[in-house]
Amino acid sequence: MRQLPLQHIRQLCCVPFRGGHLNATSASSGNAYSMHRNFARQANLRSTVAQARKSLMLRELASGKADMKEDDDDAVSKLEWESPLDIVRYPDPRLRAKNARIAVFDESLKQLAAEMFAIMYRDEGVGLAAPQVGVNVRLMVYNPEGEKGKGREWILVNPRLISSGKGTESMEEGCLSFQDASIDLYIRGDVSRPNTVKIKAQDETGAKVSLSLTDWQARIFQHEYDHLQVGSLMFS
Repeated sequence: MRQLPLQHIRQLCCVPFRGGHLNATSASSGNAYSMHRNFARQANLRSTVAQARKSLMLRELASGKADMKEDDDDAVSKLEWESPLDIVRYPDPRLRAKNARIAVFDESLKQLAAEMFAIMYRDEGVGLAAPQVGVNVRLMVYNPEGEKGKGREWILVNPRLISSGKGTESMEEGCLSFQDASIDLYIRGDVSRPNTVKIKAQDETGAKVSLSLTDWQARIFQHEYDHLQVGSLMFS
């Protein structure tokens, strides 16, 4: 480390030193040199602490401990919604609003997921995101079979897309928020998406979930995940 010249030290008004300050201009040459050595030691210590913190953060990310930490300031600790729910149709602004992380795993969350499944089956869908029923939180449900009693029902809370494969496929998609049977309106379009994705989420109890999804399930997840991203819809 290059040492700071004495004249530069004396030009400083004050220098942090063990939680207090020393007046550099009144210091003798010996005291100034000693002060500089202590200042350099503290700088080295700060650098070491910063590197240690960075190393710890990287280890946490690698082990998955930091997966659910981001955006905690926006997390909701109480779910507020009223039954009965129904599908929100485009261009309702709730479809483009920010969706908060969920920090409460109680009976209200389970009831919300159950009602979302009921609406999804009623409208012959295979997946549904919470903003599609007017509840702006990061929650999705899906069943790749699209029929109650068949296939597996998935409840994914605070889902995150970790990675996606290089291979893509284009397929026609529809969306429950872009159809209205009462006026015979059904909007569909070809959407190109990766064939494989790795995701992390929580279930309705708060337990961590890690999944590797392929083909149909990967497409369903990505479609519903789009609804949870601000301003992202099928035609986007």
